[in-house]
Amino acid sequence: MRLEDFLDQSTETKTFAKGERIVGKGEQAEAAYIIKEGTAKVYQDEDNDKPVMALLGPGEIFGEMAILRFNHYTLSVKAEEDVTAYVITPDSLHEHMRDAHPLVKKVIDTLLDRMKEVNEVLIDIDQAGSL
Repeated sequence: MRLEDFLDQSTETKTFAKGERIVGKGEQAEAAYIIKEGTAKVYQDEDNDKPVMALLGPGEIFGEMAILRFNHYTLSVKAEEDVTAYVITPDSLHEHMRDAHPLVKKVIDTLLDRMKEVNEVLIDIDQAGSL
């Protein structure tokens, strides 16, 4: 089964208007999102809208690190245009992960740790004015 078919059958969607904040840095993580339609920008600090860390489109996920490991969002995301996104709750993701092979879990944990480190380095570089 294709991921989109699975999501269409089993996952709620939420819509966000252009310019609307989807998640805010430091907020309690309530969900991850997979964009179904539209685009969203990822910011280090939404107050000044700079720098843009990424532009996300259909099929891309954000907030996964927050619900898997960190319990809060480490970056802010705003709708660049109207966005429809699948809502992935921590409970639903953990339910699907429960049956994963221990090796897969270990790889995911390692990748999460490394991604957090990379994000922190990029933020430090940007704050030093080198990005």
